[in-house]
Amino acid sequence: MSEKELNLKLLLKIPEFTPYFQKYVEDQDGLETGSHIVFEDALVPFVIDSIEKEKDDVLKKAFDFFEEMAGSQDEYEQEVLQLSLLEPLKINYDAIYDFSQLMGRDTFEIYRKLELR
Repeated sequence: MSEKELNLKLLLKIPEFTPYFQKYVEDQDGLETGSHIVFEDALVPFVIDSIEKEKDDVLKKAFDFFEEMAGSQDEYEQEVLQLSLLEPLKINYDAIYDFSQLMGRDTFEIYRKLELR
């Protein structure tokens, strides 16, 4: 899967993220902006903001998408999920938020097994 394909998939699955995405990539490469950058620098803060504002419908869409990514056979998709979404959530927010309540089984298994450096 290419960066553009994963970014498009993200926007289709979580349309509420589109304004955040557009603002973030306006000075970059648009849909071609690296998914690692988009997920870590824009999607993680979006997820945290959604938790803080109790946007349950958005969180359901987001974590359903993450569960879909967790079950994907695509190496790039798996890498982005682990390194640029789950790892930053665990490093920066694990002590503050209980993500297990939001995660599906496969996503939680990956999250639980992350070994932080």
